[in-house]
Amino acid sequence: MSSLPRLIALGASNLSMSLPTLLRTARAQSGGATDVLAAPGFGRSYGVATRFLGRELPAITSCGIWSALERASEGADRERTTAVLMDVGNDILYGTRPDQVLQWVDRALHRLQPHAHERVLAGLPPTIERIGPLRFAVLRRVLVPGCRLELDEARQRARELQRGLLALAERHGARFCPYREAWFGPDGIHFKRRRRPEACAALLGGEVGLAPLPLRARVALRRARPEHRLRFGREQRHAQPALRLADGSTVAVY
Repeated sequence: MSSLPRLIALGASNLSMSLPTLLRTARAQSGGATDVLAAPGFGRSYGVATRFLGRELPAITSCGIWSALERASEGADRERTTAVLMDVGNDILYGTRPDQVLQWVDRALHRLQPHAHERVLAGLPPTIERIGPLRFAVLRRVLVPGCRLELDEARQRARELQRGLLALAERHGARFCPYREAWFGPDGIHFKRRRRPEACAALLGGEVGLAPLPLRARVALRRARPEHRLRFGREQRHAQPALRLADGSTVAVY
C-alpha cells in the first residue's frame, strides 16, 4: 500500500474542472508525489444518482470511494491525508431540502474521520445573492431541466444550507472554507479558470502551486473514467487509479 500524502476530494462540476489544479496544489504543498481519490462529476449529487448528457453516476455517499478508502486504510497515513468536500449546493437545484443535504454531508464527514486528519468543508458561492431571475432561469434550464425551484426559494434554501454547513464543520472539527465572489465566473457557480489556483490553495490551506502539470497529464486527467458509471444505459467499469504520473502520484476516480 502507498504511504504517500493523500487527498480525498468529493464534489461535482467545480471539482471536475479543478481536479488538475487541486493535484498540482497538493503536490506543491506536500513537496512531491501525492495520491488522490476523487468523486467528481458534472451535476453530481451527494445523495442520489444523477444523469448528465447520457452519463449516470452514483451518489457520492454510495460510490466506490468508500470501499477504496477501507481497502487502503492500513497503508495510508491518516496524518498526511486531507479530505475536501465541495459543490454541496448542487442538491438544492434537484429540489432537495437543506436538512436532507446536511444529513448527507454529515454522513460523509463522519465516514471520512478515520481516514483524514484534516477535513475541509467548502461553503456555497456567495454569488447566489446576485444572480438575477433571467440568469437563474437559464442556469436552471441548462443544468437541471426538471427543476421548478424559484429564485427566492433557492436563495432561502442556500442561506439555510450555508448556516447548516458552518454548524456541521464546527461539530465535526472540520475547517470551513468560505468562497470569495471574485473566484466565480458569469454563471455565478463555477470558478473562473484563472482563479482556480487561488481557490484550490484556499481549500488546501496553503500556497498556490506554481508548477503546472504536464499537458499530457492534464489531458489524461480530463479523460479519466470513474470506477463505475452508466453511459446511455450501458454499465461501464474501469480499473483505478485512472492516472499515474512520472513522480509516483496517482489519481483514482469514483
